Amino acid sequence: MWVRYGLLMRGLSLSAFLLLGLACGRGESAAPAVPTAPTAPTLVVDTAFAAQHAERIRDNPPGLALELRVDGTQTQFRLGEPIPLIITFSSTGSEPYEVSVHEYDRSGRMWSETFFADPVDDATDPLLSYFRGGMGGMGGISPLPPPLSDGPVEIPLTLNEWVRFDKPGRHQLFITSDRAGKPATTNIIEIEIKDDPEWAAAEVGRIRAVLAADRKSDEAAAALRALRFLATNDAATEIAAQLCIVGEEFVSPLHLGAHGVRDRQHMISALETGLAAPDCAVSGQYLGTLTSLKMADDPTPTDWAKASRAVMDPAVKALDAALDSKTPRARAVSTHAVLARMRKGEHRSGAADPEADKRRAELASVFEKLPDDARARVLTHEWLTIRTPALTPVLARMVRSAVPRGGRLRSLSDLALERWLDLDSKSARAFILDELAREGGARVSFTPKTLGLLRERTLPRLDAALIAGARAPAAGGLPVSDGATLELRSEVIARYASPAVLADVWELYRASTYFRMSLLTYLVREDPIPATKIINTLGFDDVRRLALIEWSPAVQNATVAHLEQPEPNRADRAAMLLGTYADPSVLPALWKRLAAIDRAKLTAGSAESNLHRRLRQTIATSVAWTLTAKELEPLAKHCVDEQCRTEVASYLKRWNDGKPAFVLWSHAANGGVTGWLGQYSFNTVPELEQKMLQLPRGTVLVWGTKPDEVDAVILAQVEAWADARGVILQRPPLAADAP
Repeated sequence: MWVRYGLLMRGLSLSAFLLLGLACGRGESAAPAVPTAPTAPTLVVDTAFAAQHAERIRDNPPGLALELRVDGTQTQFRLGEPIPLIITFSSTGSEPYEVSVHEYDRSGRMWSETFFADPVDDATDPLLSYFRGGMGGMGGISPLPPPLSDGPVEIPLTLNEWVRFDKPGRHQLFITSDRAGKPATTNIIEIEIKDDPEWAAAEVGRIRAVLAADRKSDEAAAALRALRFLATNDAATEIAAQLCIVGEEFVSPLHLGAHGVRDRQHMISALETGLAAPDCAVSGQYLGTLTSLKMADDPTPTDWAKASRAVMDPAVKALDAALDSKTPRARAVSTHAVLARMRKGEHRSGAADPEADKRRAELASVFEKLPDDARARVLTHEWLTIRTPALTPVLARMVRSAVPRGGRLRSLSDLALERWLDLDSKSARAFILDELAREGGARVSFTPKTLGLLRERTLPRLDAALIAGARAPAAGGLPVSDGATLELRSEVIARYASPAVLADVWELYRASTYFRMSLLTYLVREDPIPATKIINTLGFDDVRRLALIEWSPAVQNATVAHLEQPEPNRADRAAMLLGTYADPSVLPALWKRLAAIDRAKLTAGSAESNLHRRLRQTIATSVAWTLTAKELEPLAKHCVDEQCRTEVASYLKRWNDGKPAFVLWSHAANGGVTGWLGQYSFNTVPELEQKMLQLPRGTVLVWGTKPDEVDAVILAQVEAWADARGVILQRPPLAADAP
């Protein structure tokens, strides 16, 4: 008996397609069985499989040819050995086809190919449980698609990404790809799979040795990929061991490989063993992989969040019990993972967990053992997960070390300084004052934004030090010339210098070039008439740089002037800037520029069309004002196409009968929020507050979020803002109030 098998991954869930393939693809075959050891390569295709292939071939787009072959001369592979394929696109006509050559997607696989293999009982989608469990992520960056008119285009694939063979034997395969914009089907090829347990065991040993020698080399990357595809119990054990080593670092082949092993229970057992192992650094991703594997037999629970907690909570409890026996690095990573789960529990209940406070204090003692990337992440996005006074001396050490920024936007020292200021404002303030007064000027380990967190508008006693810092020589005795240092010291002057050094700042401004924008921010504040004249002569890029440093009436007026220019691309950029920073006084200028667009030029993709879209989106969704449905209605009069009418209709729909929709989720790790109010989206608590306080008095907000998705503290803030503004809040009951 032969069975058709299609790994179909578009439109329906993977599990639904597997059910379709199993239910509809079975049938007795009239074709003879494939010999187990043929004397020469022979392709004998099952009748039903061939009919399915022929049907798809008939649907190939005209003038488009697609060929499939194994990359190289090898036709025989071991179970778990990577199987390289090549699909070649070529044009046989005059149609202007272009081919996407994207080879990488951060979700874990590409989605442009559909695989059909025969027989089905010997093949499995190795990532079925991975995607069914909500894993995966965003796509990567793709090169521009080359046109087929320039010649054939080859795309390399690795079959193991989509198909795991579970039995030795001969297998037929064809692929459908939509990389050329329309689905096209390849020829059928045949490969033979052999079982070689000795090779597989030796391969695990080889991979282990490669990774032990150098985890960052190209050879190590290839070894991790090979480990992912092996799918044996030995490979599963090694995957678990490697996950213990990488800790907070996300190594995609390991998590993908954990889902791709044949014996899922063995993989689960290996991961569960790691929970208590002294040297196993158990990260939140480790727990997530374990949870999704254990949930694989129940792909559609009634309440996914509840089912996930029922599986993960025992694992977290086991990990928590083992923390004291772990080595310092493993304890740091594992404690962070436990705390993240405890924080989510605090978020759901709205109450502090004494055990979480205890673990926060313990994490402080090993915090410096966390990898740099993990420390950066928790100091930015997960601060509330770890926040404890016990971290104060740790943060102070990190700040005083003044580590370089490297490839990060902010150094670890700069992140630690912001959090030190949160925990111990007096000591952190003293450090900032010392850094600003430092001989030679403030160091680039710190950002102007962080050094500018003090409450004072000016620091007159530091005037001389700030000016001296901008003039300080570099290590070789020459004036400082590197951009980062000049930018930092110029922005610190703009933030804190008093009127007493106006002449010095003018001197620095006249002597500088690109970095004078920071100084001009100070000058427009302290000497507005001549500084404003300069701003009015600036090109848009310089005005934008001023805006990023400090928004002022002079910068706003200059931006409006660029908005009013006839050149659409410049006006587009000005509108975007106004939508981010401006106050409601610019609304008439935005409406006027929208009305001035030549409607005859609004063709798809034109600069005028892009400007039209930018203007209506700025008018409708700026953070600085809130327009009601009645105030939005005039936008429809400016529409000339269906896209615009649909967009405006979507804005108006959010104001159902004058009661704007209000959706809010709060995030346990950092106390942040996400959601929308009417047609406005927000991503921070200040943005939410700003929107609440812009609403017309008497507005009725219809809150559509589930109770357990909103933190009780955030809920109390929203109610206070509503009361202050006279807004009626129709909210869901708290979790405690729900029936």
